[in-house]
Parts: sequence; C-alpha cells; structure tokens
Amino acid sequence: MELGMDKADMKLICDLVKGDSSCARPEKMFLFDIVSNKQNSFDLDKLDYLNRDTKHTNINDSFINYKRIIKNAMIIDNRIAYNKKIYNDINMVYQRRYELFKQVYLHKTCQAIDFMVTDALIAANNKFKFEEVIFDPERYLTLIQDDLLRIIRKSRDPELQESAELLKRIERRDLYKSAGETLIIKDWVKRIKKEDIASCQPSAPVSQQLRPDDLIVHVYSLDWGNGDNYPLDNMSFYESHSTEIISRLPRHETS
Repeated sequence: MELGMDKADMKLICDLVKGDSSCARPEKMFLFDIVSNKQNSFDLDKLDYLNRDTKHTNINDSFINYKRIIKNAMIIDNRIAYNKKIYNDINMVYQRRYELFKQVYLHKTCQAIDFMVTDALIAANNKFKFEEVIFDPERYLTLIQDDLLRIIRKSRDPELQESAELLKRIERRDLYKSAGETLIIKDWVKRIKKEDIASCQPSAPVSQQLRPDDLIVHVYSLDWGNGDNYPLDNMSFYESHSTEIISRLPRHETS
C-alpha cells in the first residue's frame, strides 16, 4: 500500500502516538504531549475515551467539559499549560479514569471476556498470522474492516473450532470464573506463580482441583495514571492575567 510518506514521516507519527519526544526539537516538545503525554498522562486519548465510556456505561451522569479544557490550554516554554481556574476540571479527568478502571475495565466480567477473546485470537493465529499481518497495511486493513470475531464464531474451518467455541461461550455467558483476588505489595508482583496458587487449594479429589494451566494470574495496579505520582503536580498552569508558569499550585488553592 502506498501511503505517500517516507520513513521520517512514519517515525514522527509513531513518536507522536507513543509520546516519545527523545528526538524532538525543543520548540516542538509540546506536540508529543497531545496524544500520549508521558509527563502527567493527561492527553486527548483520555479525553476521547473517558466521555465515550462514561456515556455508554452510565457510571456517572456528569461529563468532562473537554471544550473548556482545550479553550484554556496554551503553549508556554514549549509545553502545554492550562489556566489554573480549570484545575478542578482536569482533576475530574483523573477521577473519572479511576472510576472507570475500578468499576468497568477491571470488573471481573470484563476481564473474563478480555481473556477469552485473547485466547480465541491466539488459537486462531495459525490461520490468520496476526504477527505478520500487522506489518502489512493492506492485509491489516482488510482484517479489521471485516467483523473478525463474527467470522471466527461462524466458521466451520476445523482450524478455527477452538476459537469459535470460546466466542460462542461468551455469547452464552459461559465465562471464565474469577477464583479470587487480593491486595499484594509491589515486591510480590514478579513472585506470584500459578503453581503457588494451585498448591493452596483445600484438600479435594484430583478431578475437582484446579491445575496451574487452568489459571490466569492477572496482576494490575490502580492509580491516577501516573504511577505513584500525583499527576497534577507534573502539569503546568498559568494565571489568567499572566503567561508565566506556576511551578505548582498550593493545595489550599486547588480544592
């Protein structure tokens, strides 16, 4: 497929999507904070999906006023800065993200369906060669334009039967079951093994016990999108009557 771009153009687009400003000219640094902001995780990607998913899940009837946020954005010192009067509007973005992750994205039913679709696609990989297709724009576009999951689900190809059965189970709501969840400290993240979990089962006939291969261990952290940091501390703000950056807003001014 002829895209009319050279390698430099494609690298720039990839860097903008990833938020990788390592090769950016100083006066263009702000461009790399628009789609995927690595400084504070506040970007257009979130403004897009947070309002959309809030509407479709009905977890909150108040919507983020993204037009007000964009209207009060300004480029200062080659970075995106915001009028301090919209601090609470921006704070709402992070609160909404936390709510959606806690109540929707990481809900056990959503997680079960995610894992089942993933397993279905892995099982279908021999047929579709996904790891090759992603590097071929024409084949990739053809693949995503079709209703791939529907095609797999209705297929009679013996090579796709394992995948089809998993997708039919989702339709029947015969989902993977959550065996449990718990809070852990960070030091344990890489030490948790399926074998250890399976060994903690109470005594029961072998036929009723879970094997390590029956388990999926999913470890995740839930924060405001900036790890252990408070993301608004890494944002630039300005006063309405000035174009100078406020290094950090005092907490008593942000309530």
